[in-house]
Amino acid sequence: MITTNAIVHCVRRHELHELLVNTGLPITFLESQFNADGDLGPKALIFLLDYLHVTIVPVARPNHDWNIAPTDTIIIDVLIPPDENDVQQDKAHVIESMGVGEVELIPSGISVRRVVTLVGGVSASNIISQLRLVCLSAHKLTEEG
Repeated sequence: MITTNAIVHCVRRHELHELLVNTGLPITFLESQFNADGDLGPKALIFLLDYLHVTIVPVARPNHDWNIAPTDTIIIDVLIPPDENDVQQDKAHVIESMGVGEVELIPSGISVRRVVTLVGGVSASNIISQLRLVCLSAHKLTEEG
């Protein structure tokens, strides 16, 4: 079990799942029908946080089994539903220029993507802070004013 004070150098899918469960955040985990067992590619960790659709995937080779072999780099992708597409380009530019992540308009909504590397070790609470940063940025994109 990874505690929030632990130093993490790499993570397996089930370890990250357990860490997210122990945060107390209102997370509802989902399963993807597009990456069934036996398919190529690492299986994503997918969940809802507030109304945001969050996907976490490892940066790895297509045949990497994230359940067995840990990864040292993950991508956090937060999707804002299409009905919230009143994004102001200046806010998207500020978020990108601050280094929070990449903002992209896609047919299924707006994607805010951030790469998190664990090389050299980070605290488990830092991984959660990275997730919160991306989700907060997604909320700011849809705020008025």
